[in-house]
Amino acid sequence: HLHIKSVADLFLDTPSYNAHSSGTDILWAGVPLLTLTGEKMASRLASGLVQALGVKELCARTLQEYEDMAVNLAHKPHLLRKLRAK
Repeated sequence: HLHIKSVADLFLDTPSYNAHSSGTDILWAGVPLLTLTGEKMASRLASGLVQALGVKELCARTLQEYEDMAVNLAHKPHLLRKLRAK
């Protein structure tokens, strides 16, 4: 199942309830995971995973920042390649 996930360019995490084991799988597959850090544990888990991997630039602080980052990454595949290389 990791091979199938690895063909994705970017994983957009759900803000209110983060991708727990799915997020771990997507990161194992080498796919950048964009997340929005929330207030409750369920909405902070993916942020912890991403920060532990040293790519805290994929942790948005506001919904607007999350949306802007997603659009920016979608339009700039070279940035996604750089993130995959980390």
